[in-house]
Amino acid sequence: MQFTSIQLGLDVATSLAILASAITFLVNQKRKSDQAKVQQLDNSVRTVATEQIQGALHTLSRKFINEVVNALNMPSNVLEGDLVELERRFERREGLSSKLLDQFSEASDAISSFVDEVHAYKYQIYPLLDTLGNGQKEIAEFKKQLDELMNLFNDIGRAATPLARELEHALAFCAKHPYADLDDAQTEELLRLSGSIMSDRDYAYWVNSFIPDEDETAYWDDDHPRWKDVRLKACNNFIGHAYEKPNRLRAQVFTRVYFRYQEGRSMCKKFLIMLAAINHTLLCREGTSSAQESPSQTAARYAEERYFSLENEVR
Repeated sequence: MQFTSIQLGLDVATSLAILASAITFLVNQKRKSDQAKVQQLDNSVRTVATEQIQGALHTLSRKFINEVVNALNMPSNVLEGDLVELERRFERREGLSSKLLDQFSEASDAISSFVDEVHAYKYQIYPLLDTLGNGQKEIAEFKKQLDELMNLFNDIGRAATPLARELEHALAFCAKHPYADLDDAQTEELLRLSGSIMSDRDYAYWVNSFIPDEDETAYWDDDHPRWKDVRLKACNNFIGHAYEKPNRLRAQVFTRVYFRYQEGRSMCKKFLIMLAAINHTLLCREGTSSAQESPSQTAARYAEERYFSLENEVR
């Protein structure tokens, strides 16, 4: 049999086509195998990340319920009602202010512990958020919430609870030492106790209630020519109330303290909602409509009445 040059050319071309198809098949198989391995790795990483977030949720949610919420149960029940009702409650229940201070101290420790846990978990959360779409924005939102909680906690420790404690010391002194019977040493101690409260700028939100509106500028300006007269009148006003209406002062200050702790409790719950939203993002399959939602958007939805009801439910 004789082969022509045309036949030889066709045979070579056919062989090359078969070889190219085989190579293409092998390359595609290798690519699919690599993609499967990457997908398997992605799924494994997602599973680990989900387990970490759920572990954080488990720890923080229990800490929130068992410590933060429980510590504020008693103040929540006692400090309900208007100021007149609260004033009467302080009059009827001896030692109530001391019990409230103990609960506030417990709540402060609980919120502090919660914040410490969040700070520990952020080293897992930030890298995770950074892998998501618009990750920097999500991290910024998380940090903003954490900063707000820290600022509130610091404000409570600087301007709320300390005022309640100082007020209680001053009122205890007044109850023990009638004004008409004060000697020089006791008068000096009364002025020291009242002056410690009335001169503290962190307490200005409450101290200003003893100062006429037109005198507030002079009161807080040490260089003002009327400073001494204005401050003396305000201190005398405070001392008069301390002797005549001590429980009205307690009602005002302790209510303010509780409201601040209430804000802290709400912020702690807001963190849990954000973690739940991150967990939702990890659980969603790619391509679904829910997967297109950012953690911040999910958190806003979860805060609504139909889910975790941030505004209306304590737990």
